[in-house]
Amino acid sequence: MSIMTLVYLGISLPNQVENPLKTKLRESSSDDLLSVKLSHDEYPLLLDALKQLAYVKELTLITTCNRFELILYLSQVNDKNITELQKTVQSISKSEIDLDLLYDDEAKLQILRTYCGLNSGLVGEDEICMQFDISFKQTFHMGYLGRQGLELLEEAKALRQHIDSKLGLERVSYCEVAINMALNKFGNKSYNNVIVMGSGSTAHQSCLSLVELGFKAENITLLHRISSSSNQVAVIKASQELEGMKYIRTKYGYHTDRVKAIVADAD
Repeated sequence: MSIMTLVYLGISLPNQVENPLKTKLRESSSDDLLSVKLSHDEYPLLLDALKQLAYVKELTLITTCNRFELILYLSQVNDKNITELQKTVQSISKSEIDLDLLYDDEAKLQILRTYCGLNSGLVGEDEICMQFDISFKQTFHMGYLGRQGLELLEEAKALRQHIDSKLGLERVSYCEVAINMALNKFGNKSYNNVIVMGSGSTAHQSCLSLVELGFKAENITLLHRISSSSNQVAVIKASQELEGMKYIRTKYGYHTDRVKAIVADAD
């Protein structure tokens, strides 16, 4: 079996500058990240374009509001190939942004630390786990990721469990913190019509956090605008905790009269 090189190609926003766990990859501005933010239609275009390169054997992509991370297994690594990868990303994203690059052990360390919540501004948060899980599993089922990628995910999961058990880290959530702050400000009255706008892991976690805080799943409606070919909503529907939750697809985006009326009618 030929030896594959693990490559990390990405950027992420700075979190805590004073954090002793800070890595060298956190130097990009929000404008930089906006320039590589992919739409749901561009997501498969980029994966297809990269998978067509002969030396790209496995890949997955994690793109959120503050990070853009390509994780690849390459059969050949040289300056020419790396430049081609960079230009492919720039072409699909219509951006000239330069992405940070790590290889092998450094790439693996960055991935494991991120999955374990050690690179986060809220150390111990677990939204990133869900983002990784969905990305890895989705690209595996789509044929972009293979055995090595799944083994990396399983190693990350095992390390996360070990760290949580040894350090006694509480599984904190950005979504739960934000919702709690909102409830403290506006009052925790009875809400019978709750609207969540989004489609990915953050929307998923927001819905889970609402249920954990005592909201009934049948009183929650998820407004999503993803393509019909995406399985993000299917992943959310598979959550037993969210059984009975309602779903409305807003294929024309959120800035429509229909969506505005739905939101205005919410509690």
